[in-house]
Amino acid sequence: SVQALKRSARELIEGSRDDSSWVKVQMQELGTRWETVCTLSVSKQTRLEQALHQAEEFHSVVHVLLEWLAEAEQTLRFHGILPDDEEALRMLIDQHREFMKKLDEKKIELSKATDMGEAILGICHPDSITTIKHWITIIRARFEEVVAWAKQHQQRLAGALAALIANQELLEALLSWL
Repeated sequence: SVQALKRSARELIEGSRDDSSWVKVQMQELGTRWETVCTLSVSKQTRLEQALHQAEEFHSVVHVLLEWLAEAEQTLRFHGILPDDEEALRMLIDQHREFMKKLDEKKIELSKATDMGEAILGICHPDSITTIKHWITIIRARFEEVVAWAKQHQQRLAGALAALIANQELLEALLSWL
């Protein structure tokens, strides 16, 4: 260890009758370099802790987003038969409008997550690049799937309402004709 080396040098200097200036210079150089190593070690440890915190935050944001996307997809995919009642249909349209607002809010979270991933890509170890890119691709693809399902459901609701109104108008026209 460095401490043992310093102790031995001190003993050599104290016990030597010869010129020990060379040993003193070498020990000063060793001390300077050891301080540099210690400083760099602390710096490296700090950067590693920051990277770990950043990675944990990215992991958390990605998984929270993926959980919400899974729930949203389940909600959108399994709505069942649309009601024949105009009021109930309009209520579903209002609920879907609120869902679309929430989806817009989640788009901000998606942007935050992808920005975090891109920032990590700029500083991460080359072995991690594929994994980070994979997660960025997954959250973008899943988000686009949910957006597609939401648009499809919105069209389905609008089509059902238009058909219901057209049927009501036709029924009224037929009743007035009779």
